[in-house]
Amino acid sequence: MPQMGESVTEGTILEWRKQVGDPVEQDEALLDVSTDKVDAEVPSPAAGTLTKILVQPDETVPVGAVLGEIEIGGNGAAPSAPAEAPPAEAEATGELVDVEFPQMGDSVTEGTVLAWLKQVGDHVALEEELVEISTDKVDAEMPSPVEGTLAEILVQADETVPTGTVLARIAKGAGSPAAAKPAEPEAPRAAPSTGNGDGNATPVAARMASANGIDISGLKGTGPRGRVTKDDVEAALQGNGATAPAGAAETKPIRGPAATLVRFMNESRSIPTATSFRTLEVDTLDARRKALKAAGKKLSFTHLIAWAIVEAARDMPVMSHAYAEDNGTPQRVTPDGVSLGWRSTWSARTGPARWWCP
Repeated sequence: MPQMGESVTEGTILEWRKQVGDPVEQDEALLDVSTDKVDAEVPSPAAGTLTKILVQPDETVPVGAVLGEIEIGGNGAAPSAPAEAPPAEAEATGELVDVEFPQMGDSVTEGTVLAWLKQVGDHVALEEELVEISTDKVDAEMPSPVEGTLAEILVQADETVPTGTVLARIAKGAGSPAAAKPAEPEAPRAAPSTGNGDGNATPVAARMASANGIDISGLKGTGPRGRVTKDDVEAALQGNGATAPAGAAETKPIRGPAATLVRFMNESRSIPTATSFRTLEVDTLDARRKALKAAGKKLSFTHLIAWAIVEAARDMPVMSHAYAEDNGTPQRVTPDGVSLGWRSTWSARTGPARWWCP
């Protein structure tokens, strides 16, 4: 069961497109799965014969559960003699395998590369996380379809491409960890942290925590196997034991479903708009103002409404975010603080007036 997003922990089998004994091609649609984020087709990781189905339709299983088994290159019978060639000979071929942007749902037609977790020349294992991708439905980490060496990266970070686009190519079976660097050992690397540290956090969560000065080791992960996700970091930023550092406003790209909403809102600027009005009872507001005036407080309705805006901004700081564009890329701007002031205006018809400006 693949990882279909950082917050997705389980999925349901909708339908098997192949049955036991059927031949399958690599990347051929094998079955349909459903999560609370998206319905998607799961491609076959290899060419061969489907020998076992371990999870039936309508069953719900956690991410990482084994759904079936494929006999690689087989037809249901015992492997023939040529298939028993030494592994070294197979690895020497270095056959290039295309890594395509997957179909993440029926309505998803394009996506954006967020970050490459491997670089050209790096060895990758089968199903090892290779690249982070984003669509208007979900952000996900895409696993490698084969074991080998990353030979070429064709789509760079922040580029948006249609589904099915070849993102990279992997030299299948080439450049195993032992063969890639036989000359001299690497300098020792720091051991990854344990528990809920960087070693047990998604790449997105690790970057967010680093940018905001948060110690991941102090966070409790809610992802699979206790992994720290970006939702956990966002919860910490909103006051659950950590705060964002003071300083200038933070600007970061808007991706995923929010980016789609931004695009629709920008497109709506060319569409004629209509304004609707509502009449609301303000008896409570009026009574409170009268009580305050009786107590010697000289307050207008504007003062009370401004106070309500400040309180709402404290409860929902996301409402103070702003929107900007950097070279055509939508950006979310998070201010260092929230201010509420007023400015005076004057017209020949109405005279002086004050406007409150959050």
